[in-house]
Amino acid sequence: MAQAWHGAKGRGMSKNSAGDGGRTPIYDDSDRRDDGKASGTWQDDVIYGGRAADGPGGEDSDTTTPDDAIRARSGNDRVYSGAGDDRVDGESGDDTIHGGAGDDSLYGGSQDDTLFGGEGNDSIDAGSEQDVVYAGTGDGSIQGGSGDDLIMAGEGDDVIDAGSERDIVYGGAGDDKIDGDAGDDTIYGGEGDDKIDASHHNDLVYGGAGDDTLWAGSGDDTIHGNDGDDVIYGVHNNNTLYGGSGDDTIYGGTGNDTIVGGAGDDTLSGGWGADHFVLSPGGGRDVITDFRLNDGDRLDVSQLTRPDGRPVTWKDVTVADDGEGNAELIFPKGERVVLKGFSPKEVNNQKMLMAIGVPCFTPGTLIMTLRGPVAVERLRPGDPVLTADDGPQPILWVGRQTLEVRAEAQRPVILPAGAVGNRRPLMVSAQHGFLTRITGEEALIRARHLIGRLPGVRWAHGVRRVTYLHLLLPRHQLILAEGALTESFYPGPVGVGGLPADQRAALFGTLPGLARLAPGISAEDCGYGPRARPLLRRRDLPRGRARAGGFAAAIPA
Repeated sequence: MAQAWHGAKGRGMSKNSAGDGGRTPIYDDSDRRDDGKASGTWQDDVIYGGRAADGPGGEDSDTTTPDDAIRARSGNDRVYSGAGDDRVDGESGDDTIHGGAGDDSLYGGSQDDTLFGGEGNDSIDAGSEQDVVYAGTGDGSIQGGSGDDLIMAGEGDDVIDAGSERDIVYGGAGDDKIDGDAGDDTIYGGEGDDKIDASHHNDLVYGGAGDDTLWAGSGDDTIHGNDGDDVIYGVHNNNTLYGGSGDDTIYGGTGNDTIVGGAGDDTLSGGWGADHFVLSPGGGRDVITDFRLNDGDRLDVSQLTRPDGRPVTWKDVTVADDGEGNAELIFPKGERVVLKGFSPKEVNNQKMLMAIGVPCFTPGTLIMTLRGPVAVERLRPGDPVLTADDGPQPILWVGRQTLEVRAEAQRPVILPAGAVGNRRPLMVSAQHGFLTRITGEEALIRARHLIGRLPGVRWAHGVRRVTYLHLLLPRHQLILAEGALTESFYPGPVGVGGLPADQRAALFGTLPGLARLAPGISAEDCGYGPRARPLLRRRDLPRGRARAGGFAAAIPA
């Protein structure tokens, strides 16, 4: 049975020792003191903190209420400590604790608790398991403890330690200090000038409004500065750092980082590792303090366009002097980036601009056919393309798929000129295979597995929308794309399952046997045939960087 504990006006609370199972509150009448102490039973209790006593003659001389000390013990308890500077220990059980007004100290104890700090500067320790904390107003101190916690700090300048496991933290308004501690945490700083340390593991951090200071810590973290003039430290590992709006300062630290300054005039430092600096449309004038071409640093301008909407190329860049002898790259719509340590003279040429990362994209990837290179979007069923094994082969079906990039699996990969034998840069799907001999035998390696293995190969982080074109031949083949040997479309269950319904219907109309595709039923089972070369899995790949020579084209273009 649920137990109810009430502090009465004029009396504090003490442990119920009556023989009625704790249903009736008992006060310490021997000394008539308001000791403000209560203990629950071993069952599911409801405990209320009391109010202060009146002064002599019944007049209201009290201006505060008793400072209660409550132990809920075991059971799934509900505690309302009321006004005053209360101390509440939920102990074991799934407890709900309301601190009320005053500077309270709340401890959830073990199991899944819900704690409400209320008004005042509260100290809250959620304890173990999966807890929910609402700190309320005031400058709170919050410990998430162990377990997957949800912490909502509310107003005030709060100090929060999320604790271990996967926590979600909302700092709310105020200048908060938040430590993600251990676990893969998601942290929202909210309004105010916050200081957030993502700490260990792979965290996602949003600084929110205000001039925030954010540390990525160890782990592969994603940090968003959002509004305000933020300072972001990547520290260790491979982080993705977004400045957002405002004039931000971003330090990549060690590791291969992706740094996106965003809007405003940002100062960017990659630190050690092969870093990619993504320029955003309308991004202002960014300064990169330590661009190291030999370490693998690159610019990603895939989101920038010319006034006609086409992607920028090296020809669209104006190279100027920033006034201090450094090269300043000016793009057609006004975006600018200063490369400290590079003079305008050494940058102002095609070879250097393309090495830095400004691509030479054309409207489409060129595929080798009997009539020479043809842009992939101009190819139609029946057109013969040149293959490595069987000479010219007709296209049976052309698929076209346009995606809003919302997940890493949908994001394209950029391969700079020469990376896989290609004469010009390529942008392909992450799953796309290229011919390689890095294991000593001919095989296919996915584009995403080349990131970190070949210099300059990287995710196209600036791309928000992408169109993929698929060429199906009578059997799986190696074809030439920009001079590199790559694969034609292989109709596996996953690839076909990701196509729009009308595209699948057209494909099945071309090769009806493929309609049997399903998990466990391969294209080979449906009569299409095997892959042109074995597909390497990640665990099959040798450690270290691959040799570009392992991707030399086998067919003269």
